[in-house]
Amino acid sequence: MPDLLLEIGAEEIPAGYIPPALEALAVGMDQLLTGARIGYDGVESLRVLATPRRLTLFASGLIAAQEPITVEVSGPSKKVAYDDQGKPAKPLIGFCRSQDVALDAVRIKQTPKGDYCVVDKADPGRKTVEVLAEQLPGLITGLPFPKSMYWTERALTFARPIRNLVALLGEKFVPFEIGGVAAGRETEGHPFLAPGRIELKDADLETYKKKLEKAYVLVDLEARRDQLQQKIEKLLSKHGKGEVDNDLLDQVTLLVEWPGVLEGEFDKAFLDLPEEILIESMRYHQRFFPVRDAGDKLVNRFVAVHNRTDKQAKAIRGGCERVLTARLDDARFFWDHDRKVPLEEFAGRLSGIEYLQGLGSVADKSIRLATLCQTFSRHVPAPGYKGDAEKHATEAGGLCKADLLTEMVGEFPRLQGIMGGFYALEQKKNPEVVLAIAEHYLPRNPTDALPKTKLGVALSLADKFDHLAGCFALSLKPTGSSDPFALRRAAMGILRIFRAQQLDIGLGQWAVEALEQIRGQVDFDLEAVRSAVVGFVLDRLEEQYIRDGGDRDLFAACRFNRSDNPTDLETRITALKEVTGKPNWPSLQELAERTFNIAKPIVHEEPSSVDESLLEVDEERAVWRTYRECHESVQKLFDEQRYAEAAEAYEAALAEPVHWFFDKVFVNVEDERVRANRVSILKHVNLLFTRNFANLAALHVPEELKPQRGRKGSAPG
Repeated sequence: MPDLLLEIGAEEIPAGYIPPALEALAVGMDQLLTGARIGYDGVESLRVLATPRRLTLFASGLIAAQEPITVEVSGPSKKVAYDDQGKPAKPLIGFCRSQDVALDAVRIKQTPKGDYCVVDKADPGRKTVEVLAEQLPGLITGLPFPKSMYWTERALTFARPIRNLVALLGEKFVPFEIGGVAAGRETEGHPFLAPGRIELKDADLETYKKKLEKAYVLVDLEARRDQLQQKIEKLLSKHGKGEVDNDLLDQVTLLVEWPGVLEGEFDKAFLDLPEEILIESMRYHQRFFPVRDAGDKLVNRFVAVHNRTDKQAKAIRGGCERVLTARLDDARFFWDHDRKVPLEEFAGRLSGIEYLQGLGSVADKSIRLATLCQTFSRHVPAPGYKGDAEKHATEAGGLCKADLLTEMVGEFPRLQGIMGGFYALEQKKNPEVVLAIAEHYLPRNPTDALPKTKLGVALSLADKFDHLAGCFALSLKPTGSSDPFALRRAAMGILRIFRAQQLDIGLGQWAVEALEQIRGQVDFDLEAVRSAVVGFVLDRLEEQYIRDGGDRDLFAACRFNRSDNPTDLETRITALKEVTGKPNWPSLQELAERTFNIAKPIVHEEPSSVDESLLEVDEERAVWRTYRECHESVQKLFDEQRYAEAAEAYEAALAEPVHWFFDKVFVNVEDERVRANRVSILKHVNLLFTRNFANLAALHVPEELKPQRGRKGSAPG
């Protein structure tokens, strides 16, 4: 059975485009082969490889032709297929002629629409090479990219113009064309070190890799990354710390076809600039690796990756050093100039920058942040804190966006917030203010550091809640995968801070404080927007929980009571997971499920009062008496967030009397008052658990684990 080798040669594809394109290529190929009935060795045999100038896929063991199948073809209904004498009519004769089958091959099939004539036809399948020639163009042109280019008259799009196509099935090439480029059996080597065509006789992957390696193209991503890592670590370790930045390593791996590495140098005088500026200049602008000594201090060296051999490294080094020096010269100029301007002056100019249409300027946002930081700081625990929180919160909120108008942030946007902290320090602001400004953007991403100071936490939360509240009030919600205002990132940042600080307070309270700041500027329904913001943040918590391997039903059960406190929600999820592993779990689940199903409680509504004069039988008296006896102690355990203990006490007290209630008492009696009274008892029982912990009615318990209670004996008195 032949193998398949597909290579899409293009002009240099941006590094960030390549990983998702490779994933889509592998998934798409599996779907193509499976859907086309072309058997192969399976997804484990799929290999994807890439350089900036090519995307490659290899699949092994394809069958030579589609698997044959029998297809059922529907024809006319029985009513029109036969005449009054039961003989074939023209519609049936025409159908059989079109399908090239005899009349006796027809059978009658019952369908929801009535009886219809059908025939079974054998589909022997087409040759695999024919199917691939037909479907590969669609697979290739359907690959997703953040942005695509038009380069043909037929408006064909791809990340970059396609210049070469290789498609081999065993020794045969698959004939197709995309944008005037015909597929064949020739690939290309390195454009500078080995320009020229390389002929491939068959789809052998190892031969393909070896031939390209001789032409200075290391097409295997992992091999190229490993070589780069080894070379970079060797250069870094000469100075002390040999740890490689893996994210940057992934990027540069996708920038070169041949893994070359060099070490460069810059003027020591630049080391008096803040480290963040040096790292930004090297890592994010030039994709150079900063070099640190054994004490973790930056030295005036860098490591750069290049796409040539060591022979060309000297010339390349000079160019890298000149470019970095120019970048650092600019940074020094900005640093010296910005420090001369008070942050208050920069902050005063923020009125000229619109934040969001309808929400005023960035200066208006700064005023809101000053107020919110004051309010939020009261909820952030900080044992031993002795600063003037309100005064410093006002100052930090008013100045935290000032660095947006500095020349440094204009050139290096990623340094916003960070530079504000440095300038505040240079201008001898209070240390609490300095740290709050520096921390207020944190965390910027899922792996970023978190704010640690009282005001840093408060200002970060103020910034994120203000952003969410404003966008939701303006109906600027994310749609699908589109999130132009980074609201998901803000929500995830809130959750990370809540978890780290163990903030035991509802999201709704924070959201309302933020929404109150924009009242009068935007017309919105406070409760509706508050609910939307809270739901959005908790949705992110659920996504993260599921992504980390959590059980969706457990999360839904704990979220049922509409608590908007993520810290408490996570505590209850952990406790419920513990409870489900205890011996009394089936009994507890049955108790909660049966009372929920009969009463259908709504957690935000109070149950009606129980009229004890309407209690007619011992079983209902026993349930109500037991509930009153255990309510206070169980509620106390719930209030103290001792959920597992509370669940055990709840089940121990109420499971048996509630069982007898359901076994002996008919709830839906004719007397409406008695019926409502019995339902109210069950609501009280269920809400004690559901409102404080979780709704267990949606959780599945296998039949064999459900408690098998006897029916003999008498009920509790």
